[in-house]
Amino acid sequence: MSGTADANTDPAMISTESKETGSRAAGRKRNNPGRSKFGCLTCRTKHVKCDEQLPVCRRCQRLGLTCQPYWLKPTSASKKPSPQLKLLRPKESVSPGSSMSFGCPESAHSPASLDDVTETWLDEPPNMDLAVRPDSVDLDDIFAIIANSTSPASQYQHGYSSCIDEAETDAYAWLPQVSYTLSTSHIPLPNSLVLGKSEIAAIRHYETVFAITQTSKDPQWSLPKLLLRQASCNTMVMHFALAISLHDLDAQYDIQTDNQVLAHRHFLSGSSLFQSAVVHHGGNHIDILACFYYIYIYMTRRKMVDKYRLQMLSQKTLDYINKLDLESLASVSGNAKIGNQVAPNAAIRTFLCRLVLWLYKEDVYCSFSGCAGDVARYVQEKPNLLKAIWEVSRPMLQLNWGAEYPEIQCIKDMEMSHVVDMTIELLSLRFDVTEMGHSGPNHDVLQDIEAKFSWIETKYFAVFGVVTSATPPTTESVAFAAAAVAIYYAIRLCYYRYTGESSGQAQNTAAEQCLARLLAAAQRATSHAYSHSTWDGLQWALFIGGIETRDAIHRDWIMGKLTTPRFKSALRTIAGVESQSGKVGMQTISTILRGSYSEAMPLTIQVS
Repeated sequence: MSGTADANTDPAMISTESKETGSRAAGRKRNNPGRSKFGCLTCRTKHVKCDEQLPVCRRCQRLGLTCQPYWLKPTSASKKPSPQLKLLRPKESVSPGSSMSFGCPESAHSPASLDDVTETWLDEPPNMDLAVRPDSVDLDDIFAIIANSTSPASQYQHGYSSCIDEAETDAYAWLPQVSYTLSTSHIPLPNSLVLGKSEIAAIRHYETVFAITQTSKDPQWSLPKLLLRQASCNTMVMHFALAISLHDLDAQYDIQTDNQVLAHRHFLSGSSLFQSAVVHHGGNHIDILACFYYIYIYMTRRKMVDKYRLQMLSQKTLDYINKLDLESLASVSGNAKIGNQVAPNAAIRTFLCRLVLWLYKEDVYCSFSGCAGDVARYVQEKPNLLKAIWEVSRPMLQLNWGAEYPEIQCIKDMEMSHVVDMTIELLSLRFDVTEMGHSGPNHDVLQDIEAKFSWIETKYFAVFGVVTSATPPTTESVAFAAAAVAIYYAIRLCYYRYTGESSGQAQNTAAEQCLARLLAAAQRATSHAYSHSTWDGLQWALFIGGIETRDAIHRDWIMGKLTTPRFKSALRTIAGVESQSGKVGMQTISTILRGSYSEAMPLTIQVS
């Protein structure tokens, strides 16, 4: 990006500066007052004169750069430490609020006490010192884990992102509005947020563990890593990224840990900035959509899933997406506009479409637990919209990683594209089956779903064939194909449960065949070096297989493969309930998944 900026520097300006330098060298008196202290940081970094126009100077507007006003100049605490530096410690006299900077006056928040929170998603955390104060820390390559350069999509201007119409302040009242002082031992990031030892461990966990639960790609070149690079320049997004990572670190524990308390504090700080950004039109669309995605992750990975708040989240996400004019954004012509703004470039457009696709995915996942569904329903009701969003977003990684994106990754993308197409269609089918289950069987709907099952088997016949054949070796693409096939049969099993058709002898046999094929595909997807066992799509399929099987050996094998604490805990509960009351219905399964089940609740029993 720096090369682009240098190439676009005004030659006349360089000439003028060189003449001034020559004049000063000759000892003549200076005629101009010198460089202004009020120019934007972007121009000053390139040693170019700024016209000081606010909110965006003409040079930044012309070159499409991020115009950073002079008041955002980082303090000495936010400069990148030298390799020899130990972990920084703030002075005792420094106010708590000085440990972080939020980028703009409108979104600045002072620390507050937990007593000020009227509504939270956690019990009130204990008043404890979370920080670890080591004498020194090996920096390793702390800043190498967050890319030094920003993606092309992160360069577009605030002017493009401020097209959202009116927003009611209380529309986001369901989000907390408090920011907190974080660790007392910290390392500064380029976004002026400081990271303690726990946060640094969380970032590593995000890259190495969390990322592979969200994607089948190499995590180093995946969308989660791209979002982390985006977050390195945005405090709001980084708060949410740290919140889900810290929570995920200790998600397996039933008690509240220090990491979970710290995760909640980051979530509260991010929520305050997020509400301010949405209501006051701060931040760009990519940052806002990334925050929506992270909020989905955080809320659905809690021990107790709040159905009401997830419904509110789904509604507000859809409201925001509607302001983006999604159909225009995903149009084939590429002349997409948002409001009255100039059409975004290809990198931004693909990034926005990919984020919308991932929000759709999370909404589909939530609907299985009886939550949310507004975003998924909106996309389903628009013919061919889902396909259009996916087609536009295909080159997203190549366009936004740019020249860094390895050729081998491009080859893998081409090899796996057919299976990825299948997983997108399976998302749509999964939502159709879930909606049918919640609303009750309807003859026309059942026929439509059966037709979709048949169409997928026909269209992706080669995928099913490769997975079931014992001849080809289990390569990375075959393992991913096996995961997709396992998901297909899991959806089939859900369909049988929702309709109750497994009570018939013929349908019971069909369900048993689906279960056998699911387990065979899951075994192939998880038994090789290219295992996709932690991918959330396959985790769900394993969970469904664990519910259906009556074989103790198979269930033990599935329990060993389940890494998602919510699925693991729910499967144990369901097994216990079924051992006493018989086969339970999908409504009870949804309640157990939300963490809302108690023994006093009425059960939905399914006769088998």
